Amino acid sequence: TSLSVFDMLHNMRQIDDTTFAHSINVALIGRMLGEWLELSEEDLDVLTLAGLLHDIGKCTIDPNILLKPSALTPKEYEAVKKHAENGAEVLAGQNLDDRIRQAALMHHERCDGSGYPAGLTKDEIPDFAKIIAIADVYDAMTSKLPYHDPIPPSAAAEYILESAGAECDPALVDIFQQKVALYPAGCEVLLSDGSLALVMENFGDAMQTPRVKVISSGELLDLRSKNAGGLVILE
Repeated sequence: TSLSVFDMLHNMRQIDDTTFAHSINVALIGRMLGEWLELSEEDLDVLTLAGLLHDIGKCTIDPNILLKPSALTPKEYEAVKKHAENGAEVLAGQNLDDRIRQAALMHHERCDGSGYPAGLTKDEIPDFAKIIAIADVYDAMTSKLPYHDPIPPSAAAEYILESAGAECDPALVDIFQQKVALYPAGCEVLLSDGSLALVMENFGDAMQTPRVKVISSGELLDLRSKNAGGLVILE
């Protein structure tokens, strides 16, 4: 099994380094989510491998379409979407935990039924596929890909928070919100009074209200506190 997985990853890297790097990132992010969910070590290992192989079906897609630096035509998009089913077919022949195959097949399914390939809804989507879906979206949005530039991690995190109950499982989004800093320490933010501030510290129970330093005055503000005068971060 280990050799088969190695061969699959090697083939992926030969076709597209971007997809290879994305798969590693999704594996790491997915495992982190699994740790926050307090999964067992055995389940964490399965989840990590699910992340590594979730896009293995892209090895079956025409590289000219996969690496196209501009918007896909509807026909090309339909071809790319086939990677989910194709990946599941590839993994079905391997001696692997079936949750890995399920993640490859269903990581583009969405809780509101708007995803593909089957338009499944929340209770029909396995937990590992839901976890990999969040990791996949977060890394794709924050990475430079052939068809788009990266967006800031805070914008990707906000997108995931806003997708709770629609695209993403609300229970998983809740864990994500508790653990992921929307505004990492060191980043510059715009406050609701129009002033710019530097994020100094995040708090595990209030990731959207960090401690900041107003750039113009040097004043330190804990946005959780009433002393902050109701200021919030706009962007």
